[in-house]
Amino acid sequence: MPPTSKSRLLLLVWTAVLGAPFAWAASLGAMFWLTHPVCQGMAHTAIVAVGSTCAVLAAGAGGLAHYLLHHSGATAAIPGSGAFLLKLALGSSPMFALVILLSMVPIAMLTPCPV
Repeated sequence: MPPTSKSRLLLLVWTAVLGAPFAWAASLGAMFWLTHPVCQGMAHTAIVAVGSTCAVLAAGAGGLAHYLLHHSGATAAIPGSGAFLLKLALGSSPMFALVILLSMVPIAMLTPCPV
């Protein structure tokens, strides 16, 4: 295997591993940042749209991990930790997506604006 394809595969593996935590961090920051504009008159759906997008990105990291684990031969190309990292991403991705979705529940039911 040429070095460029192995390095590209490593990049994809680490994207799958870190994609869901980064999506969660982005959702926290973006939804917090959007609170003030929503209170000033911006549509409330902006926060829900950002949270939904981040949840889809977190789930997409799990999809990438599933693809790399079962279809690309990544475990043969990266012996040792490759399979562990992909299984870690496959297990943590749904949890991060669920945490993002559950953080949107109070936002959807309550107003973030002071009364």
